[in-house]
Amino acid sequence: MALLNISFSLRSAPDIRLAFILIALWGAVCGMGLSHAWRHTVRRQRLLSGDHGLPRLRLALGILVLTVLQVTLVALAFRFMPGNRPMDDLGWLPPALAFWAFMYLTWTVFYGAVLAARRNQHLALEQLRLQLQVKDAELRALRAQANPHFFFNSLNSIRALMFQDVPAAAGASGSRSRG
Repeated sequence: MALLNISFSLRSAPDIRLAFILIALWGAVCGMGLSHAWRHTVRRQRLLSGDHGLPRLRLALGILVLTVLQVTLVALAFRFMPGNRPMDDLGWLPPALAFWAFMYLTWTVFYGAVLAARRNQHLALEQLRLQLQVKDAELRALRAQANPHFFFNSLNSIRALMFQDVPAAAGASGSRSRG
């Protein structure tokens, strides 16, 4: 916003150009400070937690307060501008309030989207971790089942071989003695 306002300031008359640039920078500093405080408030009070009702009202009131503060701080800068241009005509006020309300609402929506994306990523990672744990448990269960079956099948094969060929059965059991 500061760069946009500075680009508009460069088109102003040379005698007030510096003042407009300083006001644009002041507005940017105020906007960053207010949005940082807003982020802190939103996080601390969990206003974007997805609950309905009161948090939405708090969000709306917070955006309204931010808007009024931003417009007031910038209007004060214009009041102290060299050549003190009177701001008695309040025709600038509704568009300024609408603009800053839109800016803070947009900021809040984008911040909420970033938080939701982070939450989704965290949930997806947690889901993958749980799936890995399930697969690991299934593998351990299969190993536990396979070992007794293998042992039983080996003994059963040796037992069956004992009735047909005792020396082959002795070799299958792993012993070197001849029977």
